[in-house]
Amino acid sequence: MFKKVLAVAAVAIFSLGLTACGSSTPTDQVTEDLEAVKAENVEKTMEEAFATNEELDEAYQADYEAFAKKVQEFDYEIGEEKISDDGNTATVEVKITTYPFGEAYTEVYNQVIADAQSGKITADTDINAYVMEALFKGLSALEDKSYKATVTVNCTKDENGNWQSDIDSSDEVQDAVFGGMYTAISNVA
Repeated sequence: MFKKVLAVAAVAIFSLGLTACGSSTPTDQVTEDLEAVKAENVEKTMEEAFATNEELDEAYQADYEAFAKKVQEFDYEIGEEKISDDGNTATVEVKITTYPFGEAYTEVYNQVIADAQSGKITADTDINAYVMEALFKGLSALEDKSYKATVTVNCTKDENGNWQSDIDSSDEVQDAVFGGMYTAISNVA
């Protein structure tokens, strides 16, 4: 259930067509791609996700959208660029600052477990609604961008000599943009 929230939000944010034309430098490409992630039309993407996936509960569509928009509020600072000797690959260091979504996830997860053990959650409880409401409440309550991570973005030159980044497929980048939520989910799984 928790993973579904993350997966839907990740699709909404990273399903963009990252700059297909490529850039003249790796740093320029990474900057363009990060700006594209921040500017992705979450409402449209979520609408499409909910229209094509029967497992998603439409009652939470607005919550998913609000979470995805909050994820897009990340800040970044471009660091060192290193181009390989052959000039075909490069790395760009990026410092991501955002809300600590991973910490919030862990707190909600632990609270749900405690509530189940204490009897607050019973056989009559709609567990899906209980968990979703607790999760979205915890995520939306975050106000301080205290999560910081430095990630390495890999870039390669395409056949036309333009740089392309791996932002849309890098678990490291996505975990940082999601404030450590990928890591938090794997730690409790």
